[in-house]
Amino acid sequence: MPDSLNIKLSYTVCSCTPWPASLRDTARFTMREPKTPEELRAEREAIKRAGGTAKPKPYKFTSHSCVETRNGSGYFLIGFWPHLKLELEKSNIPYSIDDQRDHSLRPDPDYSCLSGIQFREGQAEALASIISSDGGLLCSNVSFGKSFLIKVLCQLYPTLNILVICNAGEVVRELYRAISEVLPGQVGLLDMKHSEINGKRIIVTTTKSMTKIKPEQVQLMLVDECHCAGYNETGFQIQQFCFCRRFGFTATPIRNQGDHLYFESLFGPVLQQQTFEQSVAAGSVTPIEYTMVPLEKKLTYLDDIKQLPNAIQYRLMYTNNPVRNRLIAGVFNDIRQANPDAQILIMTQTIEHLIRLCELIPGLHFAHGERGDLSSYKRKKGLENVDMYKYRQSAEQLSYVKKQAELGEYKSLIATGVWSKGINLHHLSVLIRADGAVSGIPSVQIPGRLARLDDGKEVAFLVDFSDEFCESAGNRAVARTRHYNKEGYACVSYIDMLNEIRWTRDGQYIIQSRCEEVQKEIQVQERRVRLLVDEKK
Repeated sequence: MPDSLNIKLSYTVCSCTPWPASLRDTARFTMREPKTPEELRAEREAIKRAGGTAKPKPYKFTSHSCVETRNGSGYFLIGFWPHLKLELEKSNIPYSIDDQRDHSLRPDPDYSCLSGIQFREGQAEALASIISSDGGLLCSNVSFGKSFLIKVLCQLYPTLNILVICNAGEVVRELYRAISEVLPGQVGLLDMKHSEINGKRIIVTTTKSMTKIKPEQVQLMLVDECHCAGYNETGFQIQQFCFCRRFGFTATPIRNQGDHLYFESLFGPVLQQQTFEQSVAAGSVTPIEYTMVPLEKKLTYLDDIKQLPNAIQYRLMYTNNPVRNRLIAGVFNDIRQANPDAQILIMTQTIEHLIRLCELIPGLHFAHGERGDLSSYKRKKGLENVDMYKYRQSAEQLSYVKKQAELGEYKSLIATGVWSKGINLHHLSVLIRADGAVSGIPSVQIPGRLARLDDGKEVAFLVDFSDEFCESAGNRAVARTRHYNKEGYACVSYIDMLNEIRWTRDGQYIIQSRCEEVQKEIQVQERRVRLLVDEKK
């Protein structure tokens, strides 16, 4: 190795010559990726040949590196440079820098636009860190005001061509409207239905439509929900925009398997990270208290479902679980009696689960975003006795429900993941998680609907379920509890929560599972499971 490394920095690919072998592991990261159908088929056949009954896991962990080595040199994206610099200094490795970027091309911000703007705790600091950086990540809670910062940045740089990328179409349209209010005539909208970009300085688009933009025309890129830009097609597309400053915004903590290196390589270092507890202390979000409602009745027929596909397992544990669904309905009714004016939202993972709970709880306003006629659900999922026509939802109907919910006019709500982001429910005081998801992303994104500030809203309540009716569901519930504790939500008992919601009725709680009412449904499920298992064999 020479006395000093030569670091070449550019807008495209940077290099380190020679690449020190001692730093090889510092550039590696591991990501969870779905297996291909071919890989799953090969694993199933191998298990079958060995006489086993286990089913292969749908995901695999693969190792990658932020640095590609060729001919003794290492090549990397500019976002990886701050991490590499830190590692070089920690190892006392001397280096020289050849910076080929033209920093004079970056215009000074127009601070006059900030007149009259009120910043919440931490927002001004976040803005300052972006202005002074070539790129980076801002990790903050859901209610921090990422959309507000994006809008301000568009005002700060009145001469730059700016690309704003969002993962969800509804969020794209919301941001388009918000930026257009302060910069009329300068903003274009690009998604599956709109292509209004000619002559527009600022373009708001989805991750799927960003391929229609020429990378060389963009000078500043702002990516909302950047945790979706993993080691996938979205991430690779973002890499093509190499001549601009790139900033990623997320309310989801970067995961702990080393893949944070990839996100830093793509955008730059973490510029600001504000935890939920810090936000509560700053008064920018509402504190959240959570309770895990016990569901201890063992459903022994679920012991036989382990060899079934994951989708069928999920339907049996959650969607078509009569005991759990009646418990959810009971909890909702308890809370509604405790406070008739409270806005309550039930979150499900599937439309089928939404429909089944709507049949148990009259008067729910639903949001699922499905544009079809839902006939497939009726045929495939045992909903023959349900009037599916009333669950159809056009884009206009979804927009209306959202508007009424945001205004606080609708108090009893149920939604699929279509509302896990892109909606501002300031009046929401109670969220019931019926989805049973185990990932850390929904465990942060979904409760974030609760945290928004509102007059008189001193605390918000999250209701989840212990799901001890089978081992798999119980383990998933434990994982969700860990996420809540890690975020800093306070744990309270169900009774204490009801008392805090001002429950005035003295007497019996209706959340008891009332097993005598569901015995027939349980027997139906038992027969169904036996048939499914026999078919699998």
